[in-house]
Amino acid sequence: MIDQRRRFERAFGLFDMPEPALELLRTRRDRKRRNQRIAAGAVGLAVVIAGALFVVRAFEPRSSGRDVGVSPTRPRTVTFESRMYGYSLSYPEAWTVQPASARWRSGWLSEGYTDRFLHPTGGTIALIASIPIPQRMTAQEWHELQDRQHAPYVGLRSCRKGEHGVLRTEVDGVPGRYSPDCGLITVVVDRRGYVIRVHADLAVRIDVRQFVQSIQLSPEEV
Repeated sequence: MIDQRRRFERAFGLFDMPEPALELLRTRRDRKRRNQRIAAGAVGLAVVIAGALFVVRAFEPRSSGRDVGVSPTRPRTVTFESRMYGYSLSYPEAWTVQPASARWRSGWLSEGYTDRFLHPTGGTIALIASIPIPQRMTAQEWHELQDRQHAPYVGLRSCRKGEHGVLRTEVDGVPGRYSPDCGLITVVVDRRGYVIRVHADLAVRIDVRQFVQSIQLSPEEV
């Protein structure tokens, strides 16, 4: 009988005895509470971080969609001076100029008798020339003469009859006339009439505006 009991004791000794049921229940309960505290702490930390980010972003300067204080880059320019026609101006470095080879007398502005400015693509941007106004002709009459001479070349009887009519403009502070339909700008200073015929598509129109605004008239130097 004793031998049998010893054999049973040795057999049971080969196995780990489980913890009592009550102790096991307490352990599981403590572990669950510890996990709940850890989860609650993590959620609280996340809420604090999110709140801090919101406050920081709320006080960040808002972007207006454009760079403030940064001026757009403008192309480098070259100065051209015409002693034949009495003016000077600046044009983009990429453009080229073909100075007039003979004086313009009257009529339609044509190549060879005008200073011709060309875009890098080869298209003509503007033709410029000037002429003394006859003594018996007023500045108004000279403007109207240029209107009649240039309108037929763009399919109009008169630049004033075009869709946009004739607008007021200025060249070097001197009042002048501008016909968008004829592409014609005329201005009179010291009995000399200046004619600028503009050929500009949408891609270079802003350059043409800056180009015309850079013109300085000097009729006394002709």
